[in-house]
Amino acid sequence: MEPYDWIQKVALIQSQMLGVKSPWSELHASQAAFTKAMEDTKIFNDQIKEAFRKSAEFTESISKAGTMAAAISQVYQPFSKLVLKLPPEINIPGIGGLNKFFNSPEYSKLKFLEFDLVGDLEYESEQIVFKESERVKSIISDIYHNNDILYKIEPRHFEEVIAELLNKRNFKVELTKQTRDGGYDILAIQEIGGYPIKFLVECKRYAAKNPVEIDIVRSFMDVIKEEQANAGIIVTTSYFTSGVHNRQNKHPYLLHLNDRVDVLDWVQQYKLGLI
Repeated sequence: MEPYDWIQKVALIQSQMLGVKSPWSELHASQAAFTKAMEDTKIFNDQIKEAFRKSAEFTESISKAGTMAAAISQVYQPFSKLVLKLPPEINIPGIGGLNKFFNSPEYSKLKFLEFDLVGDLEYESEQIVFKESERVKSIISDIYHNNDILYKIEPRHFEEVIAELLNKRNFKVELTKQTRDGGYDILAIQEIGGYPIKFLVECKRYAAKNPVEIDIVRSFMDVIKEEQANAGIIVTTSYFTSGVHNRQNKHPYLLHLNDRVDVLDWVQQYKLGLI
């Protein structure tokens, strides 16, 4: 035992026998309190470090998830309003499982080509397909042999004809319901460069001398924007005014115009098997 420790121990015994506090006892208590405070500080510092570590991990997970979502949006948003809804058997256990999910076989099975005409998000196993009918084919054949039939068929039948012609031109099409006037008649999807491009099609079965005016185009372009489509197509049995053509020249990639001549050319190619 060191002399200092021996003196301290004797002083503590004397103070206990006399019932008084000695400087040595107070010093010993202070040292014990200081040691306890240091231990508590170390524990607190360790807890702070652990909290920072977990916070960093969480921030990194958030960053990865955000980067992944941004990448998907960057690729698909310019082309279409995508609908992605997971089937009930797929469960994502929070942010931690997000990266695992995007690399899983289940993710590769999901389809992005989903466009719902009523705006509801639905998971579908098949892409939009237009079912051909003998009646529509018969109308196209009649138009091929007698162009004037274009002006005699019902507007709805004209929409069906255009849908069939577009279908043969590698569009996946769907007619809107007759009872619904959403500003367009046909939803048409075409893959370009591996990406789905969303077109809205407005059909105008007008008399030969009744042109499509600029107000029709203005309204249609508003619908294209509201529906987040990539472009719009107006098809008519007549022609377009100069104002419409001037408007189209300002937006050549957003608006496509097809008049009577174009429709008859499509019909001819359809009947001759050129499309």
